Amino acid sequence: MSNSPAPHPDVLDRPVNETTLVELYDDGLISAEARDAALELTGRTHHWWLWANRSLLFIGTALVLAGVVFFFAYNWSSMHAVAKFGVIEVGIWVCAIAAVNRGQDRITGKVLLLAASVLVGVLLAVYGQVYQTGADDWKIYTLWAILILPWTVIGRFNALWMLWLVVTNAAWLLFWFQMEPPKGFSFEFGIFLILSFWNSVALIVREKALSLGIEWIGGAWARHVIWFAVLVYLTFPTLVLIVETDVGGGSSVVAIALVIAIILSHLYFRYRQPDLLCVGFNLLSICIVFDTVAGNVLFEFIDDEAAAALIFGFVVLGTFSGAAFYLRNLARKASHGQS
Repeated sequence: MSNSPAPHPDVLDRPVNETTLVELYDDGLISAEARDAALELTGRTHHWWLWANRSLLFIGTALVLAGVVFFFAYNWSSMHAVAKFGVIEVGIWVCAIAAVNRGQDRITGKVLLLAASVLVGVLLAVYGQVYQTGADDWKIYTLWAILILPWTVIGRFNALWMLWLVVTNAAWLLFWFQMEPPKGFSFEFGIFLILSFWNSVALIVREKALSLGIEWIGGAWARHVIWFAVLVYLTFPTLVLIVETDVGGGSSVVAIALVIAIILSHLYFRYRQPDLLCVGFNLLSICIVFDTVAGNVLFEFIDDEAAAALIFGFVVLGTFSGAAFYLRNLARKASHGQS
């Protein structure tokens, strides 16, 4: 008598998934090689479906929120104040209650909480327009950040945390340009140094949280967005310092901060937490700064503009080609290390 187990009932009529493939292998209907190959294919399909499903969810939510904003913009003059506040407040309550019902462990619940957080900002903007409080814009953004902070902590959603960070960045920018600096204080580019420090702290907190096993704050895209913003804040004043050497306001301090940031981040993203895209951002900043210096020197000391432009073109080509060659070598080493 054969000791092989009885086949699972209706196994051939079930949809193809991991369980079905394992049962087919257990029943002796497919080989181990076929099972592994099929599992890999179904896993890819699952990942693509998950990506498409979540992408459509985010796009749909963004379109609905944009529709709410444009609805108020188009019908503003014909709407009563009660209707303006009522529609937004109902939307906030509906999103918040639905998020609680769906649960914060499900992506739909997290997205609903994100939508409620965005509508809080819309409510504050409408309040400022209806009552003409005269409050500075930075106060509205600061209040927005304070109000959604509990949801950011409770929601455990990376996108919601990024929204909070964007709101705080806007609050800092508006505060700097709407408030009069103290007498004798002329640090023109101080806001760029503040924002780069603020976002660097956010990135350090994120990386530390990941190392402690807090998985919800993961997602490489958040790291890329934050670090790219830091480099933009530090690179722009440095370029201004190169082009206009007589500019004041602390741009030289920001340039020094850029050098320090690139060195420390390269050591981290190259060896401690390898991230090729962040290294690429560093190289992009270096290439832009170097080419700006080279172009400034060439067009300053070469009278023939055509010759200067030709030489400058070769300099740009050489710097970016060298950066691409370096990144290619890093990618090859990383792929060899993984294999």
